[in-house]
Amino acid sequence: MIFEARQVQRSVGYYLHHTIFKTTVPNIKTASNLDIAPEIAQLHPKIIVPSTSGTLSGGPTIADAKLLVRGKQATAYGSVQSLGQSLLTSSDRRTEVTNPSISPWQMICLLKITAKDGSSFIGTGWIAGPRLVVTAGHCLYHEDLLGGWADDVQVLPGHCDSLPATTYKGLRFETSMEWRYKGDENLDIGAVFVAEDIGSIHGTFGVGTYPENFYRERLVNISGYPIDYYGDAQVHHANRIKTVTKSKLYYDVDTEQGQSGSPVWVYESDELNNPIVIGVHAHGAGNTDDGNSGVRITHQVFQLINGWLQKPST
Repeated sequence: MIFEARQVQRSVGYYLHHTIFKTTVPNIKTASNLDIAPEIAQLHPKIIVPSTSGTLSGGPTIADAKLLVRGKQATAYGSVQSLGQSLLTSSDRRTEVTNPSISPWQMICLLKITAKDGSSFIGTGWIAGPRLVVTAGHCLYHEDLLGGWADDVQVLPGHCDSLPATTYKGLRFETSMEWRYKGDENLDIGAVFVAEDIGSIHGTFGVGTYPENFYRERLVNISGYPIDYYGDAQVHHANRIKTVTKSKLYYDVDTEQGQSGSPVWVYESDELNNPIVIGVHAHGAGNTDDGNSGVRITHQVFQLINGWLQKPST
């Protein structure tokens, strides 16, 4: 496995930890189940919370809108040619986002992470609620690299070198219990709480869990802040899901270290005004030919995020 939240000054290896809180799920939208078989839809109902627009929101530029994908595709845009790294082909297929200060890009955050010993790392997060940023658990808690909990996390929504973003301080952090105590990569997910209502300013991603058939051959978007751009640019790549398990999504999408915590999102229609996160990117390809992978938004993860949404920032 490859650690996607990477130390700024040097490359590092990677490992994992996590936690689950049982909560009720109020005020959720249950929608029709598209082309899903009725018996599957009954067992795995579709549940989503739609995205919201912030006061700074505007649609993507024409150039950036062309990066976004939706729907399904029977074959991938490019085949996997190598293993053990996050760039899955012989060439880098990612594209730099030209203007990350508008939606959906401004809802994706550079995380500047400081470990207990003062070491600096970068990661990625995404705005899920008024004061909530979701990321990978190992960006916030890692015994070896961070010395346990991160000492400090700065959140920069829609940052790029030419358009520096407003910086928000993380007030406190949580991960799933499974990550925190067991290092369970199937629940490698965490939360950063901030004081400001950044959701009202920048907007929030929708969050959704779907029946199995929805994911097969589904085209997904991933955008984040890789170490090879020094955190100064947000880069995007899109391709289809290759494999779905009960807790993970595997996809033929290029990523690099620093992109852990990136949203894995879809659009249900040709409209680009409701991005729905269905996974949280967390791991490189390692020794599998299934591609890079993220934590799937299952009903359990959905409830965890919903529980975080109900909690105060401090």
